[in-house]
Amino acid sequence: MKTINDVLLLINQAIQNNQATYDKELRPQWFVHYQGHVNQICIDYYASGWERGKKSSALKDTCTVSIQEDEQVQELYWFVKNRL
Repeated sequence: MKTINDVLLLINQAIQNNQATYDKELRPQWFVHYQGHVNQICIDYYASGWERGKKSSALKDTCTVSIQEDEQVQELYWFVKNRL
């Protein structure tokens, strides 16, 4: 069973991938939102990258979970892992 620490390590990899895309002047793919008051994480993933002013929402996957529930932590882990 994966823990929230495992998820955070994967999120760190996703953020590093974003930095690599910036370095190559490509579009970022990952957007991570954490709402601490409800212990919720929302991750948006754009398969072809995100660009301001462009409609790329058709290629967007979103996962929003409460990090207090084990099943949802597993869901978030595999959401990120399968897209890295």
